[in-house]
Amino acid sequence: MTVFPRTRCELSRIFNQVLLEIYRNHAHKLKTINRPWITRHVLEDFRAALIRNGSPYKECFGFLDGTVRPICRPNKNQKQVNKNT
Repeated sequence: MTVFPRTRCELSRIFNQVLLEIYRNHAHKLKTINRPWITRHVLEDFRAALIRNGSPYKECFGFLDGTVRPICRPNKNQKQVNKNT
């Protein structure tokens, strides 16, 4: 509410409308993850990139969501998140 000068109710309505539009226009992409470009080689490249960038997870090839969220009190195998990178 501090970023967008709207009430909580207005922001909720806007958010829900955006989700509806995304679903209307892209539901066919969201209903299955079977995509021709997702090959074993591509997943290995993703996994290698994550490891190169410091991921402690050696069998991970991606994440469900790319949203950056601030993390409080970094601990083992973690570092402070910089929202600008």
